[in-house]
Amino acid sequence: MGCQGTPELYQLCPKKANYTWDYYFDQLFELGVKKRFVLGGYSVMQSQIELDIPSHPPWNKSAFATLKKRVKSEGGKILAALEVYSDGNFNKTVFAESVADFTKDYPVDGFRVSYLPKFPVEPRKQVLEAVNDLKMDSALWVTGFSIMGSFERSD
Repeated sequence: MGCQGTPELYQLCPKKANYTWDYYFDQLFELGVKKRFVLGGYSVMQSQIELDIPSHPPWNKSAFATLKKRVKSEGGKILAALEVYSDGNFNKTVFAESVADFTKDYPVDGFRVSYLPKFPVEPRKQVLEAVNDLKMDSALWVTGFSIMGSFERSD
């Protein structure tokens, strides 16, 4: 296994990899990626931020702190990507408390919410509005195709 594609891409795949947080982000910084990061692995369930896959480990706190310091020194920002699973009862107060708890360990600058076709828009809108109310950066990631279907024309 290794990199496929043009020789320019080969530099992205080190011959010997040690995929710790520090190693991975050192590689990105060496490639000039220093200002904008979106880190995944979390979701919103019952208005609270939780690990998206409970069996996966949480982010490494000390490695995140190191990354945050490096990104901030470059004038950059880190967003946490959130999947949104809604039961239809979003509670902005509970979410704000969850954000406060999350940012104690991981002081992100904001949150990116995913939108996939066939999923309801309203829960994502509620999360983004709550993020904006907290004066944090917000972003929406939209994909036109997924295993759930694709966008349809709305002529």
